[in-house]
Amino acid sequence: MKTLLKNGKIYDGTGAEPFVGDVLVEDERIAAAATCGVKWK
Repeated sequence: MKTLLKNGKIYDGTGAEPFVGDVLVEDERIAAAATCGVKWK
């Protein structure tokens, strides 16, 4: 199962400022994260 969370605030764990983006979750795991507007397959 795939779930796409759109336009969320993403904290990447590096201490950098969060950014607004999309997160793709597949089989209960984060498969990808990117800034908003990426064309997902």
